Amino acid sequence: MKAIRANKAFETTPILVLTAKAFKGDQEKCLECGVSDLRTKPINLEQLFSTIKKWLV
Repeated sequence: MKAIRANKAFETTPILVLTAKAFKGDQEKCLECGVSDLRTKPINLEQLFSTIKKWLV
């Protein structure tokens, strides 16, 4: 993610992470690396679509 953010063309591109397991502190680490948002399984489709909409609008 740091490499993606280092490329000027992708500085503002939303990066959404879907993960099977998230341990304490994982979200903070992801955000520090340039992730826009993080969702864990089981995926709540309503929440996922809301997150996607948030970043695309």
